[in-house]
Amino acid sequence: DYYDPTFLYLAVMSRTAGFRRGEMAGLMWGDIDWVNNKITIQHNRIQVIEKRSKVKLPKTEKIRIFEMHKHVIDVLKLYKEWQEEILGRPVKDNEFVLQWEINLKKKYTCSVGKISRRWMEICNQINKNRIKLGKEELKYTGLHDGRHIYSTWCLVGVVREDGTKTPSANVFQTYFSMGHSLPRGLQNTTTEV
Repeated sequence: DYYDPTFLYLAVMSRTAGFRRGEMAGLMWGDIDWVNNKITIQHNRIQVIEKRSKVKLPKTEKIRIFEMHKHVIDVLKLYKEWQEEILGRPVKDNEFVLQWEINLKKKYTCSVGKISRRWMEICNQINKNRIKLGKEELKYTGLHDGRHIYSTWCLVGVVREDGTKTPSANVFQTYFSMGHSLPRGLQNTTTEV
């Protein structure tokens, strides 16, 4: 009975927080403010060559702050506990959040190029288990598709478990939370504020 919360991390950070793959890979434990429930998105880890990666500013070269909601907090705490159990020590601020079990045990950083493949492997395993249980397969959606789901939920709102609906965000809030730059025609002092 193997337990690995990586799927939860990838699903929640892409679908309910709108993180890019490089931002999920570049997130460090020190970027998380547990007291104020905020994440500073300031690292984007990209694949340079097969086994090497590079850390730089996010895609638009703008550092942004993400306010964590309950599901992000819960998943990050679970992921942190899981890693600390494997490491036998507390995680360090300068360590990347996204790691596979083998990377933690062998003390090397997971490859950015393998994140999407790992996502697909986990989704395939979930469907194999669903078939064994006599359930319908889930339609595969790529990891980056989670950002599109997030932006849609921002613009239309989300129906909560109790049936109430969250208010929708305006287009400017959605652009900024996703780390996008506004089209030139919309950039002015008002939109920046």
